[in-house]
Amino acid sequence: MVHSIIPFLTFLPPVIAAIAPSGPYQRPLKHPKNQHENFIASSIFGPYQHEVLGFEEPVALKPSIDNGVNPFRSWATVVDCGDIVNTPFDKHLALKQLENGMSSINSRRPKNDTEGKAIRAISIGGDHTITKLGGGLSKYTDVNHGTMLHIAHEEGLLSNHSNMHLGTRCPLMDQHFDLDNDLRCGFKYIRAKELDKLGIEEVVRRIVDTVGDEYVYLSVDIDVLDPAYAPATGTIEPGGWTTRELLQIIGGLSKAGLKIVGSDIVEFTPVYDNSAETTGIVAGEIIYEILQWMVHVPVTPRK
Repeated sequence: MVHSIIPFLTFLPPVIAAIAPSGPYQRPLKHPKNQHENFIASSIFGPYQHEVLGFEEPVALKPSIDNGVNPFRSWATVVDCGDIVNTPFDKHLALKQLENGMSSINSRRPKNDTEGKAIRAISIGGDHTITKLGGGLSKYTDVNHGTMLHIAHEEGLLSNHSNMHLGTRCPLMDQHFDLDNDLRCGFKYIRAKELDKLGIEEVVRRIVDTVGDEYVYLSVDIDVLDPAYAPATGTIEPGGWTTRELLQIIGGLSKAGLKIVGSDIVEFTPVYDNSAETTGIVAGEIIYEILQWMVHVPVTPRK
């Protein structure tokens, strides 16, 4: 999707991603990309609906009832970077354009370096392919919204044995290869149904034990939630987590002090949302929870 202008739909101060001045710290930005969805192909409009529903000023200017934190009135400066313009005709070039935009953002200095010395971005997709930003132009022809982490592993972009899939529940394409390959790529997993047996605290503990002191990148596919809570997604799969469960897990990781360096939320397909626009509101709340985590746990880049 090519844009002649860069839309800004939040109340946040606008900063164009490609020419952003040095300063801002936490940065929501949009990746309107959709070239690889299997069933419902309109997540390209997700970034705009995320913002219209999720960052309304009257809500965002109030502190959280859980911890009293308002990330928009904290030590951090939060700005809206608008879109990273990318082509709909060549997925490899589109990924490179997205990577260049992200590199421009991450090259800036934070406005407040007394609390944290790292720029951190929350990317709003778009399909899940946007998670694979890095490693240059991929030599793989099959990079898509279902293979991005496998290819990221092949290109050496992931830490070994400190990665996790959470809330998985879809049928396997291959009974043996899928899970074996997951382990080979350094991923452990917690199935969606295991949450009922383990409980929130145990899930958080297992994540903390697995990740340890590593830096964390959180990628939220909106279909981790049950369709009852997030019906507007590219691949519907019943039996997912509730909104409350996911928010509790994210909040638990924040309390545990995991060092989050970036995040994305993807696969939101607003044209299939219900009349109450539930999925968009939920997605905005997830972003708000992640922002609170970033404010709670400042980070300093490794030298």
